[in-house]
Amino acid sequence: MKTVEVRHPLVQHKIGLLRDASLSTKGFRELVHALSLVPDAGNLLLIGVGDSHILSVDAPFKVMQIEHVNDDPTTAAIYAAADVMAIPSRQDNLPNTILESMSCGTPVVGFASGGIPDMVRPGQTGWLAPTGDTAALRDGIRQALSVDPETRGRLKNICRRVAVEEYSLDVQAKQYAALYGSLIPSAAAPMADRTLSAPPAAAPAGSVA
Repeated sequence: MKTVEVRHPLVQHKIGLLRDASLSTKGFRELVHALSLVPDAGNLLLIGVGDSHILSVDAPFKVMQIEHVNDDPTTAAIYAAADVMAIPSRQDNLPNTILESMSCGTPVVGFASGGIPDMVRPGQTGWLAPTGDTAALRDGIRQALSVDPETRGRLKNICRRVAVEEYSLDVQAKQYAALYGSLIPSAAAPMADRTLSAPPAAAPAGSVA
């Protein structure tokens, strides 16, 4: 396990950005724009993992780059160090990074694309913005960073509870089993209702039909 210390003496808030930022559909350019619109952006630290190109970003906020990590404890420490995790994807499915962040108690701000709204519930597990709307994304980030300690604690508990109670592997396995159980009988019923008719018996040799 690597030791990762996520600190910067000149920032007040830390924003996590995990993996695949180089893909255009992941909305990194939109995130940079949104963060640049935040008042006092100089107090923000964007934590990137695995995409070294973001170090060259010309923006008013600060950037910390962490090399790719493969162990769960280090990944969890990075998520937990962030005040909020950003997922500005313009196209996505049901991102594991959201579940990972929520399981560590870190709320998520992102665009309402793909399956993201299924997990990011405004005011509970994070905040959503219309896809591509960088001003709204900025507002979501500002909301996430401005909550009081009591609200932050409540959000942390909700994030963790939703991740465990609705998306844990055990829950997923049971839901898949229930789905298959509901589909298999209906698929098998038509087969069960079919009756196989025996072919007519062959006439005895020499008989006349």
